[in-house]
Amino acid sequence: MMTRLLARTLGSIALASLALPARLAAQERDPTAVRRIALRAVEGDSIAAVSAGWRSRSGDPASTLGLASIAALTYDHVTAARLYGALAADLLAPRAYTLHARLGLGWSAFEAGDFIDAPRQFALARAAARASGDPCARAVEAEALLGVARTTGPQSPPAAHAILDTAEHLLGARDVALRAAIRAQRAYLLASSSDPHAAAEVAAALALANAAAEPRQAALALSARGADYRLRHLGDSSLATYREVARRQQVLHDRAMRANTLVSVADILRQQEELVQARDVLRDAEREALASGNRRAMTRVDIGLGVIATAFRDRTTAATRLERAVRTAGTLGDSSSLLSARAFQAYHFLGTGELERAREASSWVLAHFRAAQRWYETVIVTQQLAAIESRRGDFAAAERLLADADATARGHGLGFLADYAVRDHAQLAFAQGDFATARALFARLLPQLGEQETVARYTTKLAMARSDASLGALDQAEREATDAATEFDHWRAGLSDREQRLLVFQTEDGTADRDAVAAAAVAALAGAGRTSAAFLLAEHRRARVLSESVVRASALGTARPVAESGVRRAAPDTTTLAFLPSRRGLAELAHAIPDEHTAILEYVTGAWNAPTTLFVLRRVGGRPVLRSFQLAAADSLLAPVTRLAALLASGGDPAALARTLGRSLLDSAVGTLGSEVTRLVMVPDGLLHRVPFDALRLADGRYVIERYAVGATPSVAVLATIRERRPERAPHAPSRLLAFADPTFAPSASAPVVAEYRSAFDSSGGLPRLAASGDEAQLVARYADAAEVRLRGEATAAYLRHAPLAGFSVLHFATHALVDDRSSEHTALALAPSGVDGGFVTGSDLAALALQADLVVLSACRSAGGQLVSGEGILGLTSPLIEAGAQSVVATGWRIRDRGTIDFVRAFYDALAAGS
Repeated sequence: MMTRLLARTLGSIALASLALPARLAAQERDPTAVRRIALRAVEGDSIAAVSAGWRSRSGDPASTLGLASIAALTYDHVTAARLYGALAADLLAPRAYTLHARLGLGWSAFEAGDFIDAPRQFALARAAARASGDPCARAVEAEALLGVARTTGPQSPPAAHAILDTAEHLLGARDVALRAAIRAQRAYLLASSSDPHAAAEVAAALALANAAAEPRQAALALSARGADYRLRHLGDSSLATYREVARRQQVLHDRAMRANTLVSVADILRQQEELVQARDVLRDAEREALASGNRRAMTRVDIGLGVIATAFRDRTTAATRLERAVRTAGTLGDSSSLLSARAFQAYHFLGTGELERAREASSWVLAHFRAAQRWYETVIVTQQLAAIESRRGDFAAAERLLADADATARGHGLGFLADYAVRDHAQLAFAQGDFATARALFARLLPQLGEQETVARYTTKLAMARSDASLGALDQAEREATDAATEFDHWRAGLSDREQRLLVFQTEDGTADRDAVAAAAVAALAGAGRTSAAFLLAEHRRARVLSESVVRASALGTARPVAESGVRRAAPDTTTLAFLPSRRGLAELAHAIPDEHTAILEYVTGAWNAPTTLFVLRRVGGRPVLRSFQLAAADSLLAPVTRLAALLASGGDPAALARTLGRSLLDSAVGTLGSEVTRLVMVPDGLLHRVPFDALRLADGRYVIERYAVGATPSVAVLATIRERRPERAPHAPSRLLAFADPTFAPSASAPVVAEYRSAFDSSGGLPRLAASGDEAQLVARYADAAEVRLRGEATAAYLRHAPLAGFSVLHFATHALVDDRSSEHTALALAPSGVDGGFVTGSDLAALALQADLVVLSACRSAGGQLVSGEGILGLTSPLIEAGAQSVVATGWRIRDRGTIDFVRAFYDALAAGS
């Protein structure tokens, strides 16, 4: 149907453009025909031919209107405003043309997303039409009213319906296209208001739009169907419908509306927890919004990307996007987008713990949604406000709000929202410690969760496990926790997108922190004496993507092919259960401990005042010994951890604060360790990844580093896998070392510099030279039987990528590290550029290397830093090197001095040479 329609349209456009000069007299009497020819030219890719005909008669009203319409439809808003404005003010032009020019000004402002200027222009067009005796005046007035309804509809559906009724009464029998547009807008309003008559109105609007050969109005009617499906909780049908609308709008070159449609696609994907895919769709929407100059669509994109950033706990991006959306929506007079932006700001504030700001934003939004009779949104925001009150500890207020949300939902045909709200009631009971009620409600919720809601199923089962453990049903709690982990593993294994697998534990929805739910389940099991089950549940969430990558690399062959290059051959980009880390038992994990002098300290924590559990795992007499301790909630440690890092970076005295954190995080465990334990391997969690455990003070006053050798690992499973893949070397095999130092940082003229690192080459001259790093490399070379030292222009990223690296047992990098704590994509090691690259080595570059090194030293500022991803740990430069095959990585927690580093490096290699 669509193909035949476009074929007929293209044919009519071609004929119209060829016959244009002969038909201008007729067109002058019918400005509607001129605007339609412009529309068909844009939809049918014949802009050049049609425009040429109009330009040949420059200055004539039909040509001016036609060229203005093409400019508006191709989003050249400046040209459109100039041409429409000139025609509207032309006292000699036919009245019909000046009226349509005023309509054009309204639609151009609408396409730009300006909800202040657009209704003003439509009001002027309507007033001019009512004052005119022109035969087309009634149709112009009706179209002006349609424009007003489209700008006011999202804010006030009842008012918009009344406006559309008035517009429709003005139409004549021949105004089929305009009637189709009005019916399509009415259908959209009904669907957005959850009206049961929406489906019938959509069908009528579609039939009328198809009869009038108006594909854009048919797409709008289909959008209404998508909205109707969505508000009736038919996510898959809604998604398919919106995708079809976006496809049609792409064919029709309707980029402004396509941007809005893609935002709706992304919203559904986000609700289905396809967050990475939703973000990609929003980036496509952003391109369409920018290309069309539609600031309203861009506001909706900012909201969507802000929501996803909130879900991924990228607080900085979330704050920036949502604040910009609030500001732009206010400037445009777009109260609908303003309400959405403020509602999602409340989720953001909830995640950052700014509960009063969250409460204020939600209350303001709720009042406006209720006044506008937008009942779906009213229910959702009421539930959101209940979650905020629960976090504030006002459980009575939360109960009242949930009861209000249920009544509103059932009173306006949204019963499915009330049914789904059992989750909110369960979480409220959970927060109050009423585990029996919470358990029963979670059990009722579970069958309502679809297969695509796997993360919600996972957290629900963990909440049930915690409830059962608290009620003493320990066997059942263990089964539920294991079942949750197993189901989750199977789902993760089927995700094709690595980033989605990476971030599944990171996401949150504003009603429950998933780390907090897991931490509570672990604490409940451990507190009830099921220590092994609790520890294995904790390990299940640790460094899964890194574990999978390491296991996959081993499964594809221990002798990694490095014939002519240090880069591994590409592995198949599939993840199957065969590549997943085995569900190791406690005894297997204990084999990661090299001796009885080593203890592993693994922390489990979460936000929202979740309890912190510390596990201590040792091997004694060849058998695993596991103990657990309950510590303070990590929320209470945020300020001291941040202050300690600042003191260390500035050279201040950390002693008192180091003791405070040592007391909170170590005393209970260290007090149980005998003098035979000399090495601690830390497995941090959450904000504890930012704790410099070496610098904490013990009860006897010593710093940890004075008593223990301290290391860290993403998980015990990763440590076990690393030990298992240790390269076989002859007992007295010569050691080989490769060092990169003092690289030339100035980029060559032909070398592309990655945009994220361009600031390194700003007006200050870019990265400063590290002259002493060359001396450092020459120093460490003396410790190896054979060494290769790459300095200045030879210390290139290209050499690292292509050299055969498997023969080196030690790699030493003395250079700059560019570390971004917000994005692993912006973290890199700086080496010398070449003609093929800018010299920056990213985490993915490092992971692609084929190493068999016992040790990699990153002698660079903050080289242990990076993005903190829940469950996975720090994503920076260290974990990619482990993935590439390194057994150990030495990295820095803060900034270091060029010359001052040499003394430390000498002492470190002296100790290695002495057998430490």
